[in-house]
Amino acid sequence: MASGSRLADISRASWRKVARVCEGAAVFLDETAGELLHWAGGLQLLGQCVGCYDLYKDLNAVARDFIAEAPYCHVVIVVTSLLRGSCSEKVAGLLSSLQPLECHLFCSRSEAMHEE
Repeated sequence: MASGSRLADISRASWRKVARVCEGAAVFLDETAGELLHWAGGLQLLGQCVGCYDLYKDLNAVARDFIAEAPYCHVVIVVTSLLRGSCSEKVAGLLSSLQPLECHLFCSRSEAMHEE
């Protein structure tokens, strides 16, 4: 039981790092990140974000609603896969649609792993 508790503590500590930049932001997660957030304690770990969205869903309505409500666009993206292929395309499309003034990208892989 102690090892499970330790793992949960590590997970919550990681989400606290993400939460530091979430105030007033639209947060986009891939499916695995969403599941990890759920098991770490849920959306309340992200503090005062304006919404939490699936990175792989249709973003047109989300983008319109968010831009209409936000005085400026602040986006946080959390991905667990390499920034290649469909993941890279989704992130680029999101940034192109929202044109955020501020963006924080968290990834579970080291920077060197993303290079081809």
